[in-house]
Amino acid sequence: MRIQLDKKSIETIEGFRMSAMLDLPLVVHCFGTSRWYAPFSVHKENYDAFSIEYVTAGTGELTADGERSTLRPGDVFLLHPGGTHTYRALGNASFRKIWMRLSGPLAKYLIKIHGLSNVHHVPQCPRMKDMFIRMRSFGIRAHHTNASGRHIADGFSLILHEMILALAARLDTRTTSFSSDVVHMKHYLDSMIEKDVRLADVAAHAGKSASQTIRKFKRETGTTPYQYLLGRKMELAEYLLANTGLSVREVAHETGFADEQYFSRAFRSRTKQRPSDVRKTRGSA
Repeated sequence: MRIQLDKKSIETIEGFRMSAMLDLPLVVHCFGTSRWYAPFSVHKENYDAFSIEYVTAGTGELTADGERSTLRPGDVFLLHPGGTHTYRALGNASFRKIWMRLSGPLAKYLIKIHGLSNVHHVPQCPRMKDMFIRMRSFGIRAHHTNASGRHIADGFSLILHEMILALAARLDTRTTSFSSDVVHMKHYLDSMIEKDVRLADVAAHAGKSASQTIRKFKRETGTTPYQYLLGRKMELAEYLLANTGLSVREVAHETGFADEQYFSRAFRSRTKQRPSDVRKTRGSA
């Protein structure tokens, strides 16, 4: 859908039936592109979603929760739920961007664990342009083929996870005390929370033998790659159980477990709780 915002400024928006995703960990509101001209601006208070946006051309200005930033091509900016922001086009040239707007517990969880909860502006992330283009291409295909809510949420969650990992690496928010090898391994493991990963996969990704991978990772982090990834999976599982209506089987699927019983045993061993205990606590809150 093409929207004329003023005499010159234009936005293209594609959306989905949110009702098909409300019980899923990620709800995709819409995505699109913008071409703004000064003095066009947008102001929002108590924003009701999470937006991630990539500047492709021109210059803009963002004021988010009292923090002001100049936006230039290659920059990424984040708009958080509950926040207040104003952003506008500057100069004579068009201010252009690609964006997506989401909500749901998975987005909140990924932003939180990667240290981005208070981040609004990440300058110069040119390699993310391809991610946004892939996001838009996937979204357009899903929109025009009337894809299921699960298919849409799964596709966008993979791309969102990749984007957030790239932003965390750009800001160096969580990895400054580790060597580049271990940083590389951690980012790989963080990107695989929703999959089943073998030690051989981690070793191949790191370009090391299995024994070298375990030894180096444990020396710097105090744990093995398997235990690190299992911890991440259980954090996500506990979050989904407490904050969504997903069944235990669906939570097992979201965290890369093909077998619900194996997931339940791993969850209880790690957290000292049964998945159903966490669900009951949520229901009584």
